[in-house]
Amino acid sequence: MTTAAIRPRPSAAGSSQPDLAFTAYRLADIGLVRRRLTEALRMCECIEPLIDTAVLLATELLGNALRHAAPGGRPLVVRLDMHWNGRGLTLAVSDPDPRVPAARTAAPDAESGRGLELLEALAARWGTRPTATGKTVWCVIS
Repeated sequence: MTTAAIRPRPSAAGSSQPDLAFTAYRLADIGLVRRRLTEALRMCECIEPLIDTAVLLATELLGNALRHAAPGGRPLVVRLDMHWNGRGLTLAVSDPDPRVPAARTAAPDAESGRGLELLEALAARWGTRPTATGKTVWCVIS
């Protein structure tokens, strides 16, 4: 089951509270996250190209976390936070795995392996930060 808290409003300057927060437990939850993220960004009056990019990168970040971060194959809780300041958007996906993402070379016909390339190409900037319970991978879209 996916849970969400939506507060579609511009973030207060310096606010650490997300405008949108989701918790996903399995890959099947990503479809709902995509729909809710799209709805929230439209409520914030974001332009469609920004929405499209945000949905694509959120899908990549969540999918990677759910595929690669499961410690010992145990059930996994992954959180997506969205911060909107009226001009730019920050997405942050937190998971319990402390390992940072590593780029890999995908074969031309491979269906996966290009997530970090998408981040590099579409985000204004991105990075990782350790947390007390794992890591957060974030990106800024403007």
